[in-house]
Amino acid sequence: MRRLLVLCVVISVAILTISVPATAKKPILVGFPMYLSGGGAVFGKPSAEGAKMLVKEVNEAGGVLGRQIELLVRDCKGSPEEATRVAKEIINKNNIDFLVGGLTGSQGIALSEVSKQEKILYIVPISKPAVICEPPRLHKHVFRSAANSKTEGRSAAVMMANFPVKRVATVAPDYSYGQSVTAAFVERIKKLKPEVEIVHQAWPKLGESDYTPFINVVMASKPDAVFSSLWGGHFITFAKQAETMGFSKKLSS
Repeated sequence: MRRLLVLCVVISVAILTISVPATAKKPILVGFPMYLSGGGAVFGKPSAEGAKMLVKEVNEAGGVLGRQIELLVRDCKGSPEEATRVAKEIINKNNIDFLVGGLTGSQGIALSEVSKQEKILYIVPISKPAVICEPPRLHKHVFRSAANSKTEGRSAAVMMANFPVKRVATVAPDYSYGQSVTAAFVERIKKLKPEVEIVHQAWPKLGESDYTPFINVVMASKPDAVFSSLWGGHFITFAKQAETMGFSKKLSS
């Protein structure tokens, strides 16, 4: 909810730069493509509902600078291609004022490119890859309100460095977020504890349904700890399968 409040603040500031007659009371149209079907819906649906709740609260309090916010929520599923298609459709059909949304890292990168092409402000609420707001991808139409992959990976490394571990494995979805957050984790843990050995790195595809081959290999590498950036329904599936295989007991023994 706090992130969504930040979005409303950003929208308020941006509206000040738009020349709108004082008598005009057109709603502020916000396109909100979100991952609403598939494994990512565990995060996507609550995000959409949270956005609706905040918009309702803001509108009941008088809106933003006297204008109501209208949230156009659309399912962009789990692919950057679908996020791109949905975003362009909302922009062309509804003439929106702002673009907010996307869940996966690849969707955030794709939506940022759409905002650059269409010259419309894109507020990144969830997508984590740091490259979205770094050169050469950074442009004047993108703003991030979420933590990024470097922050998350480095934070996990700081936490793990406090434990007596020397052998570490990683499990991450094989796409932009998983790759970038894992790289940040590995880089920082090696600096904090040079004696740490990365004994195995597992890269299941995003949305994998059978993690048992990856779990078997990780367990066989005999790590002291595992860094995982699986999330949403993907992590739930992994955790259930890992539990039946004695994954946590193996690590704690």
